[in-house]
Amino acid sequence: MTRRLRSAAALLALLAFSARGERRVLVCADPAASPETRAAADALAARGAPLLRALAATQGAGTPERAAAPEAEPADRGAWRAQGLDHIVLLGTPEEGAAAARTAGTTYGIDARRKELFRLGLGRFRGDAGFVETRMNPWLWSDRFDDNPFSTVLVRIGGTTPRGVALAAETFAAGMNNGVVLGPGARRIETSILDRDPSADPPPALPEAVGDLVFAGWSQPTEAEARAFLDWGATAQPVALWRAKYLATGALETGSGAAWTLGPSALAWGNAALLARFADPADPGRVLAALRSAPGAKESAAPPVLRPSPVTRRSLLVLPMPADENNPALPGDVAVWAQGPWVVLSTLPAAANDALSAALPTP
Repeated sequence: MTRRLRSAAALLALLAFSARGERRVLVCADPAASPETRAAADALAARGAPLLRALAATQGAGTPERAAAPEAEPADRGAWRAQGLDHIVLLGTPEEGAAAARTAGTTYGIDARRKELFRLGLGRFRGDAGFVETRMNPWLWSDRFDDNPFSTVLVRIGGTTPRGVALAAETFAAGMNNGVVLGPGARRIETSILDRDPSADPPPALPEAVGDLVFAGWSQPTEAEARAFLDWGATAQPVALWRAKYLATGALETGSGAAWTLGPSALAWGNAALLARFADPADPGRVLAALRSAPGAKESAAPPVLRPSPVTRRSLLVLPMPADENNPALPGDVAVWAQGPWVVLSTLPAAANDALSAALPTP
């Protein structure tokens, strides 16, 4: 395509964006990708996923559309800008197209020749393995944009083989926004204290919506997050651990660090709940007791119960909302409570915490 034709195509794309007034959700694979990868993209575009449904419900995004892969490094500024304005779901091994190679993963390492995958906190595996990594759209969050009033995301679904990619796509459709999925023959080839066996099992069924919050899937925490509970008084790590994410209306309608905090990236703490289940029934109480001495901790009265719950919380432990040099403190606190075998750390509002408490299975 000539430069003039590329410029015209980019201008048409931008005009179409202005006319429709919404961000598209493009499920992409390179036309030259393997048949298994392209079939996985077709199936995902038809099926959708919790995150994609949440984007539609809360951020004005359209229904998923099947598309070819974006350009890795568009020479034309307009083409670059056009693909930064949509939410992109990109499938493929690093060898399946230039865009797949450019976005192979910021926290994952893939060696397709050896069929190896590495993730710090999970370890190194060989065989059919896939990953899902959700982060800010790199074409939008780049020096080609001086500023933009909203943010878009990239869901990168990759793997060591096309089969690994397909497994990761199935797991994303079931709700996992960040994590590793292993095929039947995949095995760990190194062992260290930083390894946590990845689990693609979903969390318990959680409320689909509370107020303007919509369930947007979950992330697979790493070994460091699991070991933190040992520092917080538990005698053993949780046997299961998830970070559930909810999206609020307009959460991505900003170009500031708040979009990351409220968005679906792996460590984004806004409108999220860390769910930890323990084997020892005394460990949740130990964790809560230890966290009472954390800086800024205080007790707070529980919110009214919205519906009957097997466990009524009479009080919550409240911790200050985390912040760092890139992400400002958001309104609200971190609510912590123990419930049966569970410890929950939540930045959700009170009504959502109550609904979450009612949904957790307890003996």
